Amino acid sequence: MNEQAVMVQHSLDAAQAANLLDGLGVKGKLAPAITPNSTAAKPAALPDGLDKAGLAFLADPRVRIGVSLVSSGNVRNLVVYGAGDGSPLVGFTPLGTERYSLAMPLAPDHMTALLVTGLGLEQDIAQLPLATTLDSEGLLALAGFADALRQRELEALLARLPKPDSRVSLEEIYLRTLDGMVSGDARWTTGLLTQLFDRLPELDEEKLRQGMLALQQIGWVTNSAGTNWMPTDAFALGSAHWQLPLAGAYLQLARLLNDSVETTDIVLLRMLGSVWLCRQQGKQYTLESTSSSHLLSFLDNVLAGFTVLPQPMPTASVVESVPAAPRSRPRFCRKCGAPLAIDVRFCGACGNAVS
Repeated sequence: MNEQAVMVQHSLDAAQAANLLDGLGVKGKLAPAITPNSTAAKPAALPDGLDKAGLAFLADPRVRIGVSLVSSGNVRNLVVYGAGDGSPLVGFTPLGTERYSLAMPLAPDHMTALLVTGLGLEQDIAQLPLATTLDSEGLLALAGFADALRQRELEALLARLPKPDSRVSLEEIYLRTLDGMVSGDARWTTGLLTQLFDRLPELDEEKLRQGMLALQQIGWVTNSAGTNWMPTDAFALGSAHWQLPLAGAYLQLARLLNDSVETTDIVLLRMLGSVWLCRQQGKQYTLESTSSSHLLSFLDNVLAGFTVLPQPMPTASVVESVPAAPRSRPRFCRKCGAPLAIDVRFCGACGNAVS
């Protein structure tokens, strides 16, 4: 991004936002939309100084990246749109239902900066030797189990007991999980996950039991006499971090490739003293503890790479007519097939680690 370009922000009401989009003739698959209640608003004049020259691609953007930051205090959103050619981005972000923020020009590092601040990544957070893949039942069981352990610790603290009992029943885990899912309280792990994942399934005790069995299979919990569940040393290494969630972030990256929309969803969880990278593939969730530096490198590569669409391969006749210049052999992602730049550690298209 040109360092001389100064970001300009405008605050639009629903009428102004609808007027702007109507004037651009918005029609694209990834284009911004106004909520149904707002579209009926009477058109109003746009703010003075709003330069529409750089907004033409909003009518049919090729790239859209949404960032949602969730903490116990609030939810912050940033939605940016791009032309897919690496040019500066435009942020068109809903603020509730009746206000919109328009910011231009933006660059991928604006989104990285938002995540750094919101998740507290300025601190040197070390990576824990914990990683696994779970289905939705296992993910909710993990969160509910951590919340149940925290509940035990709070009760022991109030009762002035020296040490809480770490054995919890399935019923306790189930009640804590339900409470977090219903309340959406981000101070509890289940509440934070409920706000970050909008399609988590309904849970009953049998599904939760299956989730706990999945945690037992990977060695994170044990079962006592078939009734009580306890954390293992492997889980205890990260359990305090899971019991005290600080914030979370949800990234949805979408772009148009061959007239079809390709999406990538990434969730970041900031716990006490740890950061977790969570990627959803179908009904499976991959959880990986990561360090601050590793995560920042991952975000830089993914966000920067996603704003530039892959260029079409040249035809055979063009290749034959142009002498080949000496160059290193090109690399491509083994997972999605996207071309890779030199010396990158992660694929900019799908985020897969480059071997």
